[in-house]
Amino acid sequence: RVPITPSLGAKTLGLIAFLALEPGPHRREELTALLWGDSPEEKARASLRQALTHLRDALGDSLRVDRATVELTGPLECDAAQFLRVAGVDAAAALAIDVPRFLSGLTVRNCQAFQEWADEKRLELVARYASLLASSAREAMARRAWSDARQLAERWHRLDVLADEPVAVIVEAQYLSGDRTGALATYAKHVALLSKEVGRGPDRALATLAARIEQSSAPRGSKRATENWYEHAPSFDA
Repeated sequence: RVPITPSLGAKTLGLIAFLALEPGPHRREELTALLWGDSPEEKARASLRQALTHLRDALGDSLRVDRATVELTGPLECDAAQFLRVAGVDAAAALAIDVPRFLSGLTVRNCQAFQEWADEKRLELVARYASLLASSAREAMARRAWSDARQLAERWHRLDVLADEPVAVIVEAQYLSGDRTGALATYAKHVALLSKEVGRGPDRALATLAARIEQSSAPRGSKRATENWYEHAPSFDA
Protein backbone atom coordinates (compact mmCIF):
# COMPACT_ATOMS: atom_id res chain seq x y z
CA ARG A 1 0.00 0.00 0.00
CA VAL A 2 1.30 3.44 -0.93
CA PRO A 3 0.03 6.25 1.31
CA ILE A 4 -0.35 9.61 -0.43
CA THR A 5 0.48 12.39 1.99
CA PRO A 6 1.32 15.45 -0.17
CA SER A 7 -1.55 17.73 -1.09
CA LEU A 8 -2.38 17.17 -4.75
CA GLY A 9 -4.45 19.32 -7.08
CA ALA A 10 -7.77 18.19 -8.53
CA LYS A 11 -6.38 17.29 -11.95
CA THR A 12 -3.46 15.42 -10.42
CA LEU A 13 -5.91 13.44 -8.29
CA GLY A 14 -7.98 12.83 -11.39
CA LEU A 15 -4.88 11.57 -13.17
CA ILE A 16 -4.00 9.11 -10.42
CA ALA A 17 -7.61 7.87 -10.29
CA PHE A 18 -7.49 7.19 -14.02
CA LEU A 19 -4.12 5.41 -13.83
CA ALA A 20 -5.27 3.30 -10.85
CA LEU A 21 -8.50 2.12 -12.48
CA GLU A 22 -7.24 1.80 -16.05
CA PRO A 23 -4.16 -0.44 -15.63
CA GLY A 24 -1.41 -0.46 -18.21
CA PRO A 25 0.69 2.14 -20.01
CA HIS A 26 -1.02 5.27 -21.34
CA ARG A 27 0.41 7.58 -23.94
CA ARG A 28 1.13 11.11 -22.81
CA GLU A 29 -1.12 12.46 -25.55
CA GLU A 30 -4.02 10.46 -24.15
CA LEU A 31 -3.52 11.89 -20.66
CA THR A 32 -3.18 15.49 -21.80
CA ALA A 33 -6.37 15.13 -23.87
CA LEU A 34 -8.15 13.62 -20.87
CA LEU A 35 -7.32 16.35 -18.37
CA TRP A 36 -5.94 19.34 -20.26
CA GLY A 37 -7.74 19.07 -23.59
CA ASP A 38 -9.02 22.64 -23.25
CA SER A 39 -5.48 24.07 -23.07
CA PRO A 40 -3.00 24.84 -25.88
CA GLU A 41 -0.77 21.89 -26.66
CA GLU A 42 2.41 23.23 -25.09
CA LYS A 43 0.62 24.33 -21.94
CA ALA A 44 -1.13 20.96 -21.69
CA ARG A 45 2.21 19.13 -21.94
CA ALA A 46 3.73 21.36 -19.28
CA SER A 47 0.76 20.75 -16.97
CA LEU A 48 1.13 16.99 -17.41
CA ARG A 49 4.85 17.18 -16.61
CA GLN A 50 4.10 19.16 -13.47
CA ALA A 51 1.40 16.68 -12.39
CA LEU A 52 3.78 13.76 -12.97
CA THR A 53 6.43 15.45 -10.87
CA HIS A 54 3.97 15.71 -7.99
CA LEU A 55 2.95 12.09 -8.46
CA ARG A 56 6.57 10.92 -8.43
CA ASP A 57 7.03 12.69 -5.11
CA ALA A 58 3.93 10.94 -3.77
CA LEU A 59 4.35 7.49 -5.31
CA GLY A 60 8.05 7.02 -5.93
CA ASP A 61 8.87 3.89 -7.92
CA SER A 62 5.20 2.94 -8.20
CA LEU A 63 4.94 5.34 -11.12
CA ARG A 64 6.79 4.54 -14.34
CA VAL A 65 7.27 7.45 -16.72
CA ASP A 66 9.17 7.57 -19.99
CA ARG A 67 9.18 9.90 -22.98
CA ALA A 68 6.07 8.31 -24.48
CA THR A 69 4.01 6.62 -21.77
CA VAL A 70 2.92 6.75 -18.14
CA GLU A 71 2.00 3.70 -16.08
CA LEU A 72 1.16 2.93 -12.49
CA THR A 73 3.16 -0.20 -11.70
CA GLY A 74 3.16 -0.47 -7.91
CA PRO A 75 0.31 -1.26 -5.52
CA LEU A 76 -1.99 1.67 -4.90
CA GLU A 77 -4.90 1.13 -2.54
CA CYS A 78 -8.16 2.92 -3.28
CA ASP A 79 -11.79 2.15 -2.49
CA ALA A 80 -12.88 1.50 -6.06
CA ALA A 81 -9.98 -0.86 -6.78
CA GLN A 82 -10.56 -2.68 -3.50
CA PHE A 83 -14.26 -3.05 -4.32
CA LEU A 84 -13.51 -4.58 -7.71
CA ARG A 85 -10.99 -6.93 -6.15
CA VAL A 86 -13.27 -8.33 -3.44
CA ALA A 87 -16.65 -8.14 -5.22
CA GLY A 88 -16.35 -11.66 -6.56
CA VAL A 89 -15.24 -13.30 -3.32
CA ASP A 90 -16.77 -11.38 -0.40
CA ALA A 91 -20.03 -9.57 -1.09
CA ALA A 92 -20.36 -8.23 2.45
CA ALA A 93 -16.89 -6.67 2.35
CA ALA A 94 -17.56 -5.20 -1.08
CA LEU A 95 -20.89 -3.71 0.02
CA ALA A 96 -19.17 -1.98 2.93
CA ILE A 97 -17.33 0.20 0.40
CA ASP A 98 -19.31 3.25 -0.68
CA VAL A 99 -18.51 3.06 -4.39
CA PRO A 100 -21.69 4.89 -5.51
CA ARG A 101 -19.91 8.05 -4.31
CA PHE A 102 -16.95 7.42 -6.60
CA LEU A 103 -15.09 10.75 -7.09
CA SER A 104 -18.15 12.63 -5.83
CA GLY A 105 -15.98 15.05 -3.86
CA LEU A 106 -13.57 15.79 -6.71
CA THR A 107 -14.26 18.78 -8.94
CA VAL A 108 -12.15 18.90 -12.08
CA ARG A 109 -13.07 22.00 -14.06
CA ASN A 110 -13.22 22.27 -17.83
CA CYS A 111 -12.45 18.59 -18.42
CA GLN A 112 -15.30 17.11 -20.42
CA ALA A 113 -13.31 14.01 -21.39
CA PHE A 114 -12.39 13.25 -17.79
CA GLN A 115 -15.94 13.85 -16.60
CA GLU A 116 -17.27 11.46 -19.21
CA TRP A 117 -14.75 8.81 -18.10
CA ALA A 118 -15.62 9.36 -14.42
CA ASP A 119 -19.37 9.14 -15.12
CA GLU A 120 -18.95 5.95 -17.11
CA LYS A 121 -16.75 4.39 -14.43
CA ARG A 122 -19.25 5.37 -11.72
CA LEU A 123 -22.08 3.74 -13.68
CA GLU A 124 -19.99 0.59 -14.03
CA LEU A 125 -19.25 0.50 -10.30
CA VAL A 126 -22.84 1.24 -9.31
CA ALA A 127 -24.14 -1.50 -11.61
CA ARG A 128 -21.81 -4.02 -9.95
CA TYR A 129 -22.75 -2.69 -6.51
CA ALA A 130 -26.48 -3.00 -7.29
CA SER A 131 -25.96 -6.53 -8.55
CA LEU A 132 -24.29 -7.48 -5.26
CA LEU A 133 -27.11 -5.90 -3.27
CA ALA A 134 -29.66 -7.79 -5.35
CA SER A 135 -28.00 -11.17 -4.94
CA SER A 136 -27.38 -10.58 -1.23
CA ALA A 137 -31.01 -9.52 -0.65
CA ARG A 138 -32.31 -12.62 -2.41
CA GLU A 139 -29.90 -14.82 -0.49
CA ALA A 140 -31.20 -13.30 2.74
CA MET A 141 -34.76 -14.01 1.60
CA ALA A 142 -33.79 -17.63 0.97
CA ARG A 143 -32.48 -17.77 4.56
CA ARG A 144 -35.72 -16.18 5.80
CA ALA A 145 -33.67 -13.30 7.20
CA TRP A 146 -36.43 -10.82 6.44
CA SER A 147 -34.89 -7.84 8.20
CA ASP A 148 -31.53 -8.29 6.45
CA ALA A 149 -33.27 -8.75 3.11
CA ARG A 150 -35.31 -5.60 3.58
CA GLN A 151 -32.27 -3.49 4.53
CA LEU A 152 -30.29 -4.73 1.54
CA ALA A 153 -33.22 -4.18 -0.81
CA GLU A 154 -33.73 -0.65 0.52
CA ARG A 155 -30.10 0.15 -0.27
CA TRP A 156 -30.62 -1.38 -3.72
CA HIS A 157 -33.79 0.69 -4.16
CA ARG A 158 -31.98 3.96 -3.34
CA LEU A 159 -29.74 3.41 -6.36
CA ASP A 160 -32.77 3.38 -8.69
CA VAL A 161 -35.97 4.53 -7.04
CA LEU A 162 -38.06 3.68 -10.12
CA ALA A 163 -36.94 0.05 -10.35
CA ASP A 164 -39.57 -2.56 -9.49
CA GLU A 165 -37.32 -5.45 -8.46
CA PRO A 166 -35.93 -4.00 -5.21
CA VAL A 167 -39.41 -2.85 -4.20
CA ALA A 168 -40.71 -6.38 -4.71
CA VAL A 169 -38.09 -7.72 -2.31
CA ILE A 170 -38.92 -5.03 0.25
CA VAL A 171 -42.65 -5.74 -0.02
CA GLU A 172 -42.18 -9.48 0.28
CA ALA A 173 -39.77 -9.15 3.21
CA GLN A 174 -42.19 -6.86 5.04
CA TYR A 175 -45.07 -9.23 4.48
CA LEU A 176 -43.17 -12.34 5.50
CA SER A 177 -41.99 -10.62 8.68
CA GLY A 178 -45.64 -10.05 9.60
CA ASP A 179 -46.11 -6.45 8.40
CA ARG A 180 -48.83 -6.87 5.79
CA THR A 181 -49.98 -3.25 6.16
CA GLY A 182 -46.46 -1.93 5.72
CA ALA A 183 -45.92 -4.12 2.66
CA LEU A 184 -49.04 -2.78 0.97
CA ALA A 185 -48.10 0.79 1.93
CA THR A 186 -44.66 0.36 0.36
CA TYR A 187 -46.28 -0.94 -2.81
CA ALA A 188 -48.80 1.93 -2.92
CA LYS A 189 -46.03 4.50 -2.47
CA HIS A 190 -44.05 2.98 -5.32
CA VAL A 191 -47.09 2.90 -7.60
CA ALA A 192 -47.72 6.59 -6.91
CA LEU A 193 -44.10 7.46 -7.65
CA LEU A 194 -44.12 5.57 -10.95
CA SER A 195 -47.33 7.27 -11.99
CA LYS A 196 -45.93 10.70 -11.17
CA GLU A 197 -42.45 10.32 -12.61
CA VAL A 198 -42.82 8.07 -15.65
CA GLY A 199 -46.55 7.62 -16.15
CA ARG A 200 -46.62 3.85 -15.86
CA GLY A 201 -47.55 1.20 -13.36
CA PRO A 202 -45.41 -1.53 -11.81
CA ASP A 203 -44.39 -4.60 -13.76
CA ARG A 204 -46.54 -7.72 -13.76
CA ALA A 205 -44.47 -9.61 -11.19
CA LEU A 206 -44.70 -6.85 -8.57
CA ALA A 207 -48.39 -6.21 -9.24
CA THR A 208 -49.13 -9.93 -8.92
CA LEU A 209 -47.21 -10.12 -5.65
CA ALA A 210 -49.17 -7.18 -4.23
CA ALA A 211 -52.48 -8.71 -5.34
CA ARG A 212 -51.65 -11.98 -3.61
CA ILE A 213 -50.73 -10.12 -0.43
CA GLU A 214 -53.99 -8.16 -0.53
CA GLN A 215 -55.91 -11.43 -0.75
CA SER A 216 -54.04 -13.08 2.12
CA SER A 217 -53.60 -12.54 5.82
CA ALA A 218 -50.36 -11.59 7.52
CA PRO A 219 -48.28 -14.32 9.19
CA ARG A 220 -48.34 -14.23 12.97
CA GLY A 221 -44.60 -13.99 13.33
CA SER A 222 -41.96 -15.33 11.01
CA LYS A 223 -40.32 -17.56 13.61
CA ARG A 224 -43.58 -19.35 14.47
CA ALA A 225 -44.96 -19.66 10.96
CA THR A 226 -45.34 -23.21 9.80
CA GLU A 227 -43.58 -24.77 6.85
CA ASN A 228 -46.99 -25.17 5.20
CA TRP A 229 -47.59 -21.43 5.50
CA TYR A 230 -44.25 -20.65 3.86
CA GLU A 231 -45.04 -22.99 0.99
CA HIS A 232 -48.26 -21.14 0.22
CA ALA A 233 -47.14 -17.58 1.04
CA PRO A 234 -46.92 -14.98 -1.75
CA SER A 235 -43.56 -15.02 -3.48
CA PHE A 236 -41.69 -12.92 -6.01
CA ASP A 237 -40.16 -14.58 -9.04
CA ALA A 238 -37.25 -12.43 -10.21
